[in-house]
Amino acid sequence: MTTFQAYPLLALVGAGGGLVSGAVGLAGGIFIVPALVALFGTEAMGDAIVVSFFAVLFNSLSATLENRKSRGAAAYWQLVKGARLYAGAAAVAALAVAAFFGRRPDAVAKPLLAALQLLLAVCMLIPRSWYEHLRAARSRVKDAVVGAIVGGASTLIGVGGGTYTMFYFLVHGRQIKDCTLTSNFVGIFIGLMGIAGYYGCALLSAGGGPGGTHLIDTPGRALLIGFGIAASPVGVRLQARLPAGTIRTMVVLVLAASSGYVLLGAG
Repeated sequence: MTTFQAYPLLALVGAGGGLVSGAVGLAGGIFIVPALVALFGTEAMGDAIVVSFFAVLFNSLSATLENRKSRGAAAYWQLVKGARLYAGAAAVAALAVAAFFGRRPDAVAKPLLAALQLLLAVCMLIPRSWYEHLRAARSRVKDAVVGAIVGGASTLIGVGGGTYTMFYFLVHGRQIKDCTLTSNFVGIFIGLMGIAGYYGCALLSAGGGPGGTHLIDTPGRALLIGFGIAASPVGVRLQARLPAGTIRTMVVLVLAASSGYVLLGAG
């Protein structure tokens, strides 16, 4: 399939990623990367990861602005302030990993992507009563270490780290809707640093672009990103009408569907 023939599908993928970002706080990368690989084949993995970072950045930014508008500036900044160290560490790790692996796109294996997604689906299925046993006090060191791990692992597979961020803050006492806002906020920095690292690596290397050959042209990328930006606020407004349990179910379903797509073509 050529990129031109895929334009309508790219628009749908972008819109789907935007809705996922706004509604369940996952930035859309876990949906976009497998969808692009399904459309363009395994050889598009590196390109899909780079395109996904643009979508993660703009989807997360769009959803974050909508959250700030709907919740009010004071409530929004209170949540953001509690995640600054976590987000900063994630950003530093994302930049380092993107710069290192920008020259080695084959390091990203589809089974790894699927395994990380399925692990988070299992975590999100843990009953709420169990969180009381899992719950622990946060610390600056813990925020920095976990943020760095999440930023690095997320960058490696082309996602915004929303699933891991949500689980971390759920275990540490935040409500799930507050966790989705936090994960969107963190996704901005992971997306931005992922782009900077991959493109910085490409500029310093001898020829070639980040992630190898570009199978998705500029208009196709613009369609995907533009529809994602438009759909993210819709997802935020949808989230405001949904019970917390429904959001958890949506997270699990998105993770399971995404990992299924990856494993079906992982041979």
